Amino acid sequence: MKVYIDGKITGDRRYRAKFREAAKTLEEAGHVVLNPATLPDGLDDADYMRICMAMADELATAMYAKEVYLTWVLNLQGYMVQLATGEHDTVKCQECGHVFRAGWMEGRCPYCEAQQAATRYVENMREEARE
Repeated sequence: MKVYIDGKITGDRRYRAKFREAAKTLEEAGHVVLNPATLPDGLDDADYMRICMAMADELATAMYAKEVYLTWVLNLQGYMVQLATGEHDTVKCQECGHVFRAGWMEGRCPYCEAQQAATRYVENMREEARE
């Protein structure tokens, strides 16, 4: 999972050590760490804020895409299981492991399609926000 370390920097002389320790713990747990304390000295406050906001925005977008995908999957999964249960033409997706009927969506997994659609939706929202 991507993790953004957030905490007090201005006025804390030990912020780099504190953030480094937090990053180490998170990395040892297998996370990808975005650590604003690794930015170089010499930038002005607006530069730091712009960079940190970009890091946080990346995580927020990823979280929103996952939330949209999970909502779609949960709604879709119950319906699909009801339709697929007991049918002889069921298929198990090799990517995500969900079950669906072979004749649906030309054999494409509707769960994987929902995840891709959610990702495209969020990417389009980000592009529109940049314009």
